[in-house]
Amino acid sequence: MSLEQFVTPNCFVRWGEVLVSKQYPEIARKILLQDHHKERVKFCVQSCIDPWRLEHPKIPMFFLSWVRNQELNELIGGSKDSDHMYANAFDCHVKDMSAMSFFCSILEMGLPYRQLILYLKSNFVHWSVNIPGRDCKRQILIKEA
Repeated sequence: MSLEQFVTPNCFVRWGEVLVSKQYPEIARKILLQDHHKERVKFCVQSCIDPWRLEHPKIPMFFLSWVRNQELNELIGGSKDSDHMYANAFDCHVKDMSAMSFFCSILEMGLPYRQLILYLKSNFVHWSVNIPGRDCKRQILIKEA
């Protein structure tokens, strides 16, 4: 698997985009994706990103954080049981659209989420999906940060 290859045939996300960290890019790039990570990333892309991008084809989406190992998660200050460490969560923003508008569009489209967090000041959305082996939840939060 090349990091330049697309995750799904819709060509919206490359494998290299899941190994990203705005604060610690050098650490994120060193993460080795295991098969279970790849399956969960594909699930996120197929169930969340592909449908959203098909509805909004001209709006680029940018990922700030996706797959994390324990080292990266601790440096960032993520929760000890962060969905990022299970590869079923990503933080992103979209060009020319406020995080609030993006957040609302996800809800209006009825796309799946385990946790959807709007970060108002930072202008991004945390989006995770339910996966087998993790407690099922459906939580919406809005944070000032």
